[in-house]
Amino acid sequence: MYTAAVREGSTCVVFDAGMVGLGATDTWVARPGTVAGVAGKRETLAVIPRWLIQGRRIAGSSFGGVRGRDQVPELVDRYLAGEIDVDAFISHRIALEDVNHAFALMEAQDGIRSVIQFG
Repeated sequence: MYTAAVREGSTCVVFDAGMVGLGATDTWVARPGTVAGVAGKRETLAVIPRWLIQGRRIAGSSFGGVRGRDQVPELVDRYLAGEIDVDAFISHRIALEDVNHAFALMEAQDGIRSVIQFG
């Protein structure tokens, strides 16, 4: 929503799509040629320098470009209002007493969309 300046009707390539907190949208679209995703451990991205000279660019962001202090509460409000479907992206729900299992999932690169439930 923020880093790729997504617009309705755009297309993009999505790989290993993940979400941290509520920083994802229910529609994965971006400008043509955009690749969105989360790299695994020790993965690299090969870039052809000529592409950069021709005007292509590489942009990155942490947490999808969301500013935690002011935009996360806004996204939470949008989720609670039913404007953003975050539940569809959750891969694991883990009880607080099983928090060590959540860390094991992250280490195995399988826990990026986990929610730890309190109470």
